[in-house]
Amino acid sequence: MISLQSSLTTAGLVIAVVATSWMAIRNSTIGPLSTQSVLVGQAEDIHITQMKANGLPDYHATVADASQYSDGNTWFNQVVVNVASYTGAPDWILTAPHGKSNGDNSVVNLWNQVDARRPAGNGYKPFTFETKTLTLYPPKNQITTGDPVKFYEPGTQNITTGVGLEANTKTKIIHILSQVESTYEVNSDTPAKQ
Repeated sequence: MISLQSSLTTAGLVIAVVATSWMAIRNSTIGPLSTQSVLVGQAEDIHITQMKANGLPDYHATVADASQYSDGNTWFNQVVVNVASYTGAPDWILTAPHGKSNGDNSVVNLWNQVDARRPAGNGYKPFTFETKTLTLYPPKNQITTGDPVKFYEPGTQNITTGVGLEANTKTKIIHILSQVESTYEVNSDTPAKQ
């Protein structure tokens, strides 16, 4: 049986991958719990730190509460993930009010407004990504959504929107699927790193 901490650790890693890759999702039906599934464990105020092979932190996740069920699914609330950046850019902060991972953690759903933010610092401009839902497929390095997406630089008119998104976290290639619109504000300041 997969432990609650293992499920949450994997879910946190998946969330972190999303943040570093700019996210995406496929609109999926979350659905009710199976009538044959029973609660097997609960935890509150969960803190997870994933380390890289070199011993440095990869990310730190906090979850307000989580429940694991006999069908293997883990449901969690109030996810906050700080993804360490070793490129000199500020760390990413990913938040989602609700999430669910399946028994083998091959699918992680996040919903009710998923946000990823990188604050300004070290010559980097602030950057934000928003969508209603995200579906992550960690073994496939894929992230999808069928919902509207918005990428923007806070405090400027630099905004890209669209509907639906597919991303590969390994190649870092993102495809906005339809209704793409973008506005870019040119200013006289020295451009910061993107």
